[in-house]
Amino acid sequence: MKVEIRTFYEDHKNGELLETWRLGSNGHATCDDSSKQAEVEQDGIIGKGGRKYFPKDGEAFLRNYPYEYANSSFTRAIIIE
Repeated sequence: MKVEIRTFYEDHKNGELLETWRLGSNGHATCDDSSKQAEVEQDGIIGKGGRKYFPKDGEAFLRNYPYEYANSSFTRAIIIE
């Protein structure tokens, strides 16, 4: 399972890939951008119902990542299974 974070601006209609999160073999979510990984490990994300999730929450973290960008017009988290 993975989640792609993409930005959609007028000149990027198909979405420019910003980062990719994957479920690691240890059950934790990992990001291909180490600075984003460190930021989210410290701060977490806000998922469905306002609950906070961290990469150590694994699949639940990945499934709730789209809620982090729910109010954004330009950035989306897309679940790829």
